[in-house]
Amino acid sequence: MMRTKYETIDIYHDKPIPNGIDTLLVYAANEYGSATSIAAKGILGDRQPDARIVTHLITNTIFNQTVDFEDIGWELYFEDNAAILCITNWPATPIVPLEEAERTWIYAYPPTRDTLEWLINNVGVESVTYISSTTIHNVLDSDIFKTYEPNELIHYDFIEDNHRLRLAQKEDTLFLSPPTWLFGHLSKLMGLSKSQVLMSGHDSEKKIDRVAADTLSKWLESNMNLKYNQHYANEFIEVLEKRHSNNEIITKKISDMMAESEPNQMLWG
Repeated sequence: MMRTKYETIDIYHDKPIPNGIDTLLVYAANEYGSATSIAAKGILGDRQPDARIVTHLITNTIFNQTVDFEDIGWELYFEDNAAILCITNWPATPIVPLEEAERTWIYAYPPTRDTLEWLINNVGVESVTYISSTTIHNVLDSDIFKTYEPNELIHYDFIEDNHRLRLAQKEDTLFLSPPTWLFGHLSKLMGLSKSQVLMSGHDSEKKIDRVAADTLSKWLESNMNLKYNQHYANEFIEVLEKRHSNNEIITKKISDMMAESEPNQMLWG
């Protein structure tokens, strides 16, 4: 394993970093509905990352276990025609109060800037596409931020300001999470030829949104020539289903323990 240091980030990799890959696809691992993760895993399968990007500015797990050992850092994969970056961790960013959210800027900006700059200078990246979904619209004012069906696509182009495209060809307002707009906007400031975000709609009732994942994967296959394997996607969905099932069991056990616990009758003082 080799470590390449660049500004605020460390890149850990087994093999030399390839050059001449001009396209970067970015997604976050923990979005509700997991549509972006399913779409990406349908391309990548269960292979290990080609590199991991670690920074002291973004927290990682500090406890661990020998079974299901949790690794650290953002995951970077290299396909023949694209680099794929998975954002595994991000500073906790509450929507309110605004002052608390703004404090995360000092942790989020440097590694995002340095990751993009390193990929541009060392890998050859010239265009960036960030994929996401509109799940966050559920908690916002629906008169401003509309909800969309999981088979709908909304496109925002950072190079051509205010250029929004939707299946219905209608102007809409998108709420962009910190990594969604930060990767896109910094790519524009760094002079890249293409910088865009593609968002699927969502089904708020689905913890695993297969339709939204399918919508994204079809776009990636058609527009970025990234081969999608349904078998890979199904295997990852099984992992998600097991994870959700385990979480429900743990939550129920905790709830039952709290309901059965006797109040402390001892007087102190």
